[in-house]
Amino acid sequence: MTAWIGSVFESDVGWNHLEALVDVGNRMAGSEDEREAAELTRDALADVG
Repeated sequence: MTAWIGSVFESDVGWNHLEALVDVGNRMAGSEDEREAAELTRDALADVG
């Protein structure tokens, strides 16, 4: 358990995902950018299991 907790604090996965969402730009509900952000989030969650 402690090894897993340590790896969470050392990982840059969350930060990289945040940067990707910021790069999407306008994420207003119903927009194409919202869909792109949702797909990025879906893929990021799938990647970490």
